[in-house]
Amino acid sequence: MANWKDLFDFNKRERNGSLVLLFILFLIILSYLLMPFFVKKEYVVSEKAKLEMENFVKKYRTLNDSGGSALNSYAVNFNRVDYSVSKQALTPFEFNPNKMSENDWKRLGLSDWQVKSIQKYTQKGGTFRTNEDFRKMYAISDDDFDILEPYIVIPADSSKFVAAKPQKVEFRHEPIDLNKADTFDLRKIPGIGVALSRRIFNYRERLGGFYDASQLFEVYGMDSARVEKVTPYLSINDSEIRKININKADVKELLKHPYIDYYIAKSIDVHRQQFGRFNRLEELKEATLMYDELFNKLKPYLSLE
Repeated sequence: MANWKDLFDFNKRERNGSLVLLFILFLIILSYLLMPFFVKKEYVVSEKAKLEMENFVKKYRTLNDSGGSALNSYAVNFNRVDYSVSKQALTPFEFNPNKMSENDWKRLGLSDWQVKSIQKYTQKGGTFRTNEDFRKMYAISDDDFDILEPYIVIPADSSKFVAAKPQKVEFRHEPIDLNKADTFDLRKIPGIGVALSRRIFNYRERLGGFYDASQLFEVYGMDSARVEKVTPYLSINDSEIRKININKADVKELLKHPYIDYYIAKSIDVHRQQFGRFNRLEELKEATLMYDELFNKLKPYLSLE
């Protein structure tokens, strides 16, 4: 026990030394707490992040110099790379898949391996009775099918079995909420069929909801005549829009939205890690690669909480 007491028994010199050490420790802690008020903190951005941002800025400067046409054409396809590639590669025209030659398939824009796969199926006696039969082809992706479906023409005599046409539902003139409607509800609207109702529904789920009928132009197959035709039958409740919390969403979550590409998502994430949370939505324009046109388009989908 005597030895333990010796450990805590300080002489006058040792006590003075301990007090000096405590005072120095106090000064260090105090200076650390007060330093942010007197010293401006400099943030360092990695060379990789700088290079990515520089490339992004160059890319969009080039697009703006060219009149922005390229930017507009890709504005909502950042997360549908396959669809974008298909749309560029395919040159659709009306066709009967049961009557196509090898050259016809190639003229449509399909690759050699896709043509061989389809011909192998037809040479073994396979036929396409409905559009859905064409969808089931391994060589045809969902993106390819979405682009080609409006051009498929299969005569009723292509099969001994003809499926009964779905009964047309008479439309009642109560407006349909575009943000609540399922595919069956959408099919009640004149000018919207099975394929188009599915595309509208799927795009709405990716988008988080519509805030304006003009966004229907972003759905493949919706041209100005069709949008004008269906708009009187629609209502839009923007309170149904699903929001993205920009103070919490990571890059992967941000990229799920069709208006946000990798560079925008990355710049939001980098800024948030370095400077902390956003206090105003407008800070996105001031501190990231967000540009005015995109910000205005994206703002209804953003939140701070």
